[in-house]
Amino acid sequence: MISSKLHIASDYICLIIVLQVPSNRLADLKPLVPEILAILTTATKGQATVVST
Repeated sequence: MISSKLHIASDYICLIIVLQVPSNRLADLKPLVPEILAILTTATKGQATVVST
């Protein structure tokens, strides 16, 4: 899995997680859950994180 952080604006209390998957079907999303949970525990405000398969 590839994960990269993009700077947005640190003035906002906002976290964006972009999921790059073939579809929004559960079978495509489920493998990303552990990485998403890890991101949520270490996220910094004003950051967007891309999670892909």
